Amino acid sequence: MTYGWRLTFFGVFILFFFCISPHVHAQVVLSEVMWMGSDLSTSDEWVEIASTVDTSFSIGGWTLTSLASGGLETTIAEFPLGAAVDPGQYLVVSKYGADRSRLQSDGDFIASTVSLPNTKLLLRLRDASGAIMDEVDDGIGDPFVGDNPSGGGPKASMERIDLRLPGTSKDNWRTTTLSCGFKEGSSIFGSPRFAQCDSNAAGSSSSSSSASSSSSDSSDSSHSSFSSISSSSSIENPNPNLLLLSEILADPTGADTDEWIEVGNFGEETVDLFGWIIERGGGSYHYPDHAVLHPGERISLRKSLSGLSLPNDGGTVSLLSGSTIADQVEYPKTAEGVSFGRSPEDVSTWTALCIPTEGRGNTLEKPDVDIVVQSGKTSGVGSLSINVQAAVSPGSSPPLRCRFEYGDGSVSDACNPSYHTFTHSGDYEIILTGETSCGSFVPARLRVTVEPEEEDPIEEETWDFEEEETASSAQSSAFCDPSASGAILSEVYPYPGEDEEEWIELHNISDEKIQLCGWTIDDVRSGGSHPFTITDEFAIAAGGYLVLSGEETGLKLNNDGDEVHLISPAGVDQSVSVPKLRVEESYAYVDGQWCVSEEALPGEPNRCHSASSSSERSTAKAKKPSRTAVTKSAKKTSKAKKSAKISALDGSLTVHAGSGTLLITKASEDRTLELLVASISIITFGGFFVVRRYL
Repeated sequence: MTYGWRLTFFGVFILFFFCISPHVHAQVVLSEVMWMGSDLSTSDEWVEIASTVDTSFSIGGWTLTSLASGGLETTIAEFPLGAAVDPGQYLVVSKYGADRSRLQSDGDFIASTVSLPNTKLLLRLRDASGAIMDEVDDGIGDPFVGDNPSGGGPKASMERIDLRLPGTSKDNWRTTTLSCGFKEGSSIFGSPRFAQCDSNAAGSSSSSSSASSSSSDSSDSSHSSFSSISSSSSIENPNPNLLLLSEILADPTGADTDEWIEVGNFGEETVDLFGWIIERGGGSYHYPDHAVLHPGERISLRKSLSGLSLPNDGGTVSLLSGSTIADQVEYPKTAEGVSFGRSPEDVSTWTALCIPTEGRGNTLEKPDVDIVVQSGKTSGVGSLSINVQAAVSPGSSPPLRCRFEYGDGSVSDACNPSYHTFTHSGDYEIILTGETSCGSFVPARLRVTVEPEEEDPIEEETWDFEEEETASSAQSSAFCDPSASGAILSEVYPYPGEDEEEWIELHNISDEKIQLCGWTIDDVRSGGSHPFTITDEFAIAAGGYLVLSGEETGLKLNNDGDEVHLISPAGVDQSVSVPKLRVEESYAYVDGQWCVSEEALPGEPNRCHSASSSSERSTAKAKKPSRTAVTKSAKKTSKAKKSAKISALDGSLTVHAGSGTLLITKASEDRTLELLVASISIITFGGFFVVRRYL
C-alpha cells in the first residue's frame, strides 16, 4: 500500500470515528481545572464545564464531586434545577465571587464547598441519578498537569485538549500557557469561560513572555467544543474500534459467583480482544489471543472465570487497551438482580436495567408484576377470604413498593399482605400498583366474585358420620380469618406400626378458639415434601388439639429423622428436628422440651416416661383414638342443629370436635351421662351415644 493510500485510509477512518463519537461520549464534560488556587488565595479555585453537543443540555440536579483527604468521594457543588449548558458555552464553578477572586466576573455557579486537592485529584461529574457523566484525573499522586511553582511564579490551570476524549487520560491534558478571563494585571495562566485565549478574548492578560513564545497554541482549535484530531496531534485514539463496557451485574440473584462484566463492540469492524484488559479493584483479566468480537456483539466475563469481585455497594471497572484506559465506569449500588448498563436509547448514558441482558443488547423493559393467589379462592358464597401476593417474572427483583386496592374500600401497602375477607356479595376487582427498581409497573388486576348465601332452614335431623362429612364438604367454601398465634407443634408420630398412619399433632395453648386457615406445615423448608396449607375447615378450641394424618398433609416423614415446621400466615416458623425413632414411638413436647415417648397419645396431653410393662404398652395402644373418627369429626361445619345416633366402639368412643378430643367410656344401660363441651353435647344411654350440635 502506498503512502498516499495509507494517508487516505487514515483520514477516512478518523472522519468515521468522529461522526459517531457524539453518541458515545458525555454531552457535558469538565474542560479546565484551577486546582492550585491563585496568588490571591490558595482557595481561589474553580472548575470549567463545557458542552459537546450542538443543542442546549440540561444539568439540573447534577453534582460535582472530589476526593476528600480520607479518600471519600464528596459533593463539592450541586447544579440547581433549570441549569443548562448551551452549545459552545463554557461555564465556571467557583468557590468565590469576583470580589474575592482573580476572576474577572462572578462564576456562573458559586459554591463555598468547592475544594480541590493538590494531590490525588479525582473529579467526577454525576447526573441527577448519580451516574458518572465525566471523570478527570486518576486520584493518584500529583494532578496530571498544571503549574504551582513554589517560588511564587505564575500559577497555571490544567486544560483539556479534546473534549471528546477521556478525562482520565493524562495525554489529553496540558498546562495552560495563555491568560484571559482574569482581572487586569493578574499574574496567572488560564482561560475561564473561554475555549482558548486569543486577541479577541475580553480581559486578556499579556503578562507572560511564555505566552508569545507559545503563540502557535493560540490557533489550536482542538479545545473547541467540536474539535477533531489533526495529523500533527500527539493524541492517539485509544479505542478506534469503539469497544466499550456495556453492562455490569454486581448483585445477582443467588450466588455472587454469577457476577459479570460485559463488553460490547459498538463499531463496524471486528475487534481482536488480545491485548485488552478488564481491571477491577486492583485485579485484572487479560483476554486470550483467540477472543474476537464482531460488530454489535456482546461478550460477558463472569467472576468464576476472571476472579474479579464486584462489591454490591458499587465500584469502578476499567477497560484498557494495553496500558491505555479506553473506557471506565463507576457503577452504583443496585437492587438484587438489577444490572447497570448503557441505555439502548443513548449509549453514552448508564442506567439501572431491571432485566439484565447478558451477552445481548440492553433493554429498558420492566419486569411483569402479577397478582398471585397464595391461598383461598376467587369465588365463594356468603363471604370470601383470600391471601394474595405481588410476584414478578422469574429472575427479576421483587417490587420496591406495592399497593393493593380490594374494590371494597380496603387497601394494603404491603407486597405480601395478610388475608382479606369480602363480607358482602358482589363482583370485586383487586388492583395492584407500585414500583420496581426501574419505575412504576403496569397495574395488575384480579376478579373476585362473592355469591349471595341461600337460606338454610334450621331443622333437626338424624344421620351417620359419613353423611355429616359430605354436608360439611359442601359448605367448606366459607373462609375464615386466620389467627396470628396460639398453635404450637405438640407431638410427631413418624414411624407408625402396621395398619397405622403417620401424624402430626398441634396444640392450642391460648385461652381462645383459633382458626388455622392459612397456616402451613412442612417437613424441610425449600425442599422435601410439598408444604401443606391448612384450610378453613380446621380450628382448635382453647386448650384443644388437632391431629393431622400423613394422608391429609401429604407429608412423608423419614423414620431415621426429619424436620417439622409450623409456619403462621405472618411467616413465624416453629420447628423441631425429630431424631431417629423406633416403630410406634413419638416425639412429644412436654413441660417446655421435646422428648421421645413410647406412648403416642394423639389428641391428649403428652407423657414422656416409658411404659413399665408390655401390658401397660398394650393398654396405651388400645387407647389411641380412631384416626377415621378424628379426621371426620374435625371436618364438621354444619350450621343447623343436628343429632346422630351410633353404636359404641369396643366399649369406648372418641369424638373430635372444635373443643378438642374427648374419650367417652360406655355407661351402663341405667345411667345417662351428659358432657357439654363448647357447642357439643355427648349423651350416653341404653348402650348408645347421641352427639348433638347446637347453634
